[in-house]
Amino acid sequence: MLPQHLHHEGTRHLVIRSCLLASGRPNTVFVSAEEPEVIGSHVPVTALVGQDVILQCQLEPPFDVHNLTVEWRFHKTIAHMYRSRGDDFDSQHERFRNRTVLFHDNMVTGDISLKLINVTEEDKGNYTCHVPNLQSQVRKAYITLNVGECSW
Repeated sequence: MLPQHLHHEGTRHLVIRSCLLASGRPNTVFVSAEEPEVIGSHVPVTALVGQDVILQCQLEPPFDVHNLTVEWRFHKTIAHMYRSRGDDFDSQHERFRNRTVLFHDNMVTGDISLKLINVTEEDKGNYTCHVPNLQSQVRKAYITLNVGECSW
């Protein structure tokens, strides 16, 4: 069967029918025809001192990034580095040690959000989510973190 093109939620996909399931229904695989782009939060993220926060970043359309490098930077400092299918803690600045997490299970769908643990006042500022070897024109996203304190 020849591949078919269709539009789904504004994204062009290529539909490939590759085989029949035991039920007799076709197994349909969707492959994006667009380049994935790195997308971050368009509004600043706010956290209180001592809280954990997730800085949202993802590839759209969804794209498996396990084999790519993912860099999270705070200004020019490396907050978290993922490469060669694992976290590279040797590259990480000491102030972020044991305070960042990437959700490896979600990377297959392009979710490269960063969890920042035990937020401090010094964490306030601009973060860059970067996939340097992505074959796309949009490889970076910028996320602003605002930090406040409770005044009880």
